[in-house]
Formats: sequence, C-alpha cells, structure tokens
Amino acid sequence: MSSLRHLWPYLFRYKGMLIVGMLCALIGASVAALGPYLLRLAVDDISAGQIMAESLLRYGGLLILVTLIDGGFKFAQRMLLAGASYRVEYDLRQSLFERYLSLDQAFFGASHTGDLMARATNDLSTVRQFLGPGLNGSATAILTFLASAALMLTIDVGLALVVLLLMPLCTVVFVLVGGRMRQIFSGVQDQFGAISTRAQENFSGIRTIKAYAQEEAEIAVFAQDNEDYRRMNLRYVLLSGLLWPSMTLILGIVSALVLLIGGRLVAAAQMTVGELVQFFGYLGLLAFPMIMIGWMVSLYQQASASMGRINEILRREPQIAQPARPQPLPQAQGNVEFRKVGIRYADDRHLGEHADAVLNQRAQLEDGWLLHDISFTIPAGSSLAIVGATGSGKSTLVNLLARVRDPDAGQVLIDGIDVGKLDLTDLRRSVGYVPQETFCSVCRCARMSPSAPGRPNSTPNSFNTPSRYRG
Repeated sequence: MSSLRHLWPYLFRYKGMLIVGMLCALIGASVAALGPYLLRLAVDDISAGQIMAESLLRYGGLLILVTLIDGGFKFAQRMLLAGASYRVEYDLRQSLFERYLSLDQAFFGASHTGDLMARATNDLSTVRQFLGPGLNGSATAILTFLASAALMLTIDVGLALVVLLLMPLCTVVFVLVGGRMRQIFSGVQDQFGAISTRAQENFSGIRTIKAYAQEEAEIAVFAQDNEDYRRMNLRYVLLSGLLWPSMTLILGIVSALVLLIGGRLVAAAQMTVGELVQFFGYLGLLAFPMIMIGWMVSLYQQASASMGRINEILRREPQIAQPARPQPLPQAQGNVEFRKVGIRYADDRHLGEHADAVLNQRAQLEDGWLLHDISFTIPAGSSLAIVGATGSGKSTLVNLLARVRDPDAGQVLIDGIDVGKLDLTDLRRSVGYVPQETFCSVCRCARMSPSAPGRPNSTPNSFNTPSRYRG
C-alpha cells in the first residue's frame, strides 16, 4: 500500500464513522449467519415428520426477522462507510486544488491540462470507489467469511476444510492477474489525460486551427489517441472478464465436491439432511466474500495507481516558495529596480507556446542565456515600455516583478527590497498586472487576445509604477 498509505491522515479524521460502520458490519454478518441455522432446524423437523403449520410460520417469521435486522445494519454500514468515503474524496479534492494553485508557472508549462483534470476527476473517483463500495463490501465479505467458516467447522471439520482450502483459489486468481491489471489501468488513466488535453487544446486554439485549415489533421491525431484509449480499455476489460468465469468455475467445482462428500455423509448417517442444507447455506454465503475479495483486489490495483498519480501532485513543492522569514512590505512608494538580472531555461518543456522562437533566440546568445545582465530603474510615477520580437522575453521579464518566476541571476527590487524576501501575498496584492490573455475571476471565463491568427506578437509589455500600487 505504498501509495494508499497517504490516505491515513484523511481517514483518521472520520475514524468515528468508520469504527461504527465496522461494528454494524460485524453485527450484520453475525445475524446473516443465523439464516442457514434456521433452515437446518426447519429441514430436520420436516425430515422427522414433526413439522406443523405453526412451526412453518414461526420459522418463516424468524427468517424474515433475521433478514430485516441484517438489512438494517447493512444500511447503516453503507451510510457510514460511504459517507466517510465521500468526505475523504472532498478533502482530497480540496487538497489537490489548493496544491495546484500553489504551484509555479513552470509546472503548468510542463503539464498537460487534460492530465491535470483527469487527476482531479477520474483518479479521485477511483480512490473514492475503493474507500466506499470497496471498503464497505470488503468489511461485509471478511466478516461473513469468518462467521461462515467458524460455523462450517462446527458441522463437519473435514468437509469444512475442503471448502476453505478450495475457495481461496478465487482470490489467488485475482492476485495473479492483479499486477497486470494495475499496469493497464494506469496506462488507461494516462491516455485519458492525453485525450482530455488534446480536446482542451483544440477548443482553446479553435480560431488558429480554422485559420490554417487544420481541422482534418487535428481530427486524425485525435482519432489515433482515441483508438489507443479504446484499445487499452479493451485489454483491461478482456483481462477483467477472464476473472469472473474462472471464479464461477471454481465455485461450481466446490459445490459439486460438497454435494458428493456431504451426500455420502448423509447416506452414512454421519450428517443430517438439515446439516447438509445448512452447510450449503454457508457455502452460498462464502461465494460473495470470495467474489468481493477478488473485486477488492481489482479496486485496490486501480486505486493504488490513481493515488500514485494524485500523490505526484500533493508531494510536489512549488519552485516559487514563501521566504522562511518573510519581510513585511512597508508603505509602497513604487520604485522598481532590476539589478543585473539574467534568465535562462534549464528545461525546454517550460518554454510554453513560443518554444521555437525562444530556442532560436537562445542559439544566438552566449551560454544559453535568454536575458543577461539586465539593469534598469523605474522611478515611482513613471512608465517603461518594453518592445521586442516574439520569444524575446518581454512577458518573462514582467513576470519577475510579482515572482511568477524567479531570475536565474541578479535581483528585482521594490523600494530597495528584494522581492524574494517579501511575503508572496503582500507582494502580489501590491502589483497591478494586465496580461495579454484576459481572465475573469467573477464568471470564471478566459478570453483570447483578439489579434489575428498568425500575426506576430508585437504588442509591448509595460511597467506602470504610480506613486501607490493598485491592488
């Protein structure tokens, strides 16, 4: 449980619900085990010719009562365990979203949007499925198995050992195939992220696609990704479909052996007909735990793969970090200074949409520096326009002021204080920034720049430093 162990802090918050839910599962399993015993008493009475209408009504009423009590406790069990699983999913999603917002721009430049969305939707849903139906069914299965096994041993030890030795073969089949299922499911989730990213990128750049008549090319690329996703899902379904017929075969073999051995014991007067019926009742109760445990293995493999993908985000630390001892920002005057600032990219994946232009610029510079030894001062109340070709570093230079990224050399200062020493929240509240691609935080919409497709980005970025900052 290398990945799933990270769920313990979330589960611990709802330990009360989980404990009570497990107690309900224990009581429900104990009550359910009474059903085959009541059948044994009724069958033995019938065999002895002592059954009467009143006795049949009594046994029937007791069976109904057992079913009602069992159903009541199972309902409470499902409500508690499922409720806890949804709360854990909520907390996980909240933690994941908060981590997303804390990460730096380089992370989002290197990540696919569709993949990030898949982690916050499909992967979280898979983990919740493991904690909800998986945990609920496993609790019922394990407790029912223990109760049925103990009562089987009280009827006939030899026959019980035959059943208890053969039934776990169902689980063994799942364990043998589980590792492969985990690998395939992880690939399915990754491919789903790739498809989501492809669709999102096409929707965002639809004007460019239409302007250059790339519809057919994009459809062909998406069709290939979609085909890979279908093929991987089919492999997973085929592997999963192999398990259930195998389990049915094992259960059929065990039932045949019980009938053969138990029938001989009844013929030899070593077991009553009622005891054989009771034994088959417990065998029927054992079928669900074996199937459930196998399904749980499948859910575990899926949840482990999904939780691993979620942990990759939760464990990631932002490159733009809060100072250990942030310096308070005094009343801002608006003086901005860039002192011997240098910028270069250590990872080409972080270059963003202008990667080709930036790489061409870099090839013409010494030591791979995109910007090198940049120094200037902007007094309070004045303005500075920065004009350059696409990929020359205009936006990147502006991003240094609010620490969207940090310089690789030099310092950026506000009123003589290095921005790397200021509290991030105070710093960013003190800087007014108007990007080329506008985003409305009220209606959650993003609008692309209205410039024509294919037109070079010649719009200048600018610093505007009035006597007091705009929040």
